[in-house]
Amino acid sequence: SPVYRLQAPAQARVLGVFTPGGYDGAASRAAVQETVKSVPVVVYSYSLSPFCNEALSVLRSAGVNESALKVVELGPEWFLLGPA
Repeated sequence: SPVYRLQAPAQARVLGVFTPGGYDGAASRAAVQETVKSVPVVVYSYSLSPFCNEALSVLRSAGVNESALKVVELGPEWFLLGPA
């Protein structure tokens, strides 16, 4: 979609996969796959989101061990980009 096409470069810069010609899709996929393989539960979270905070609370109250949980905090660009 046009919105995602505009958001992708900002997100790629934060993740460190931006190249002068745009973002490197293969590097982005590899970074996500590496993260997902590292632990059983991965949550991409935005600290100001009540939904993210509630999801983490539910996981922890359900007994998900912290060593089995990786929280990837998304940077301020998510807030600055506004609603999609």
